[in-house]
Amino acid sequence: MRPVWYMLQLAAAGITLFMHLILALWQGGDLVHIGDWKEQTVFTP
Repeated sequence: MRPVWYMLQLAAAGITLFMHLILALWQGGDLVHIGDWKEQTVFTP
């Protein structure tokens, strides 16, 4: 059960990062916003 939960958590993190990337590109390539979001989020793969 634990490996499945870990995979779901990793997938959710990847989808969230992908969504932020798409939104940033859609708003005009604001890559600095993604950098700020990365700093505020604790992500340990």
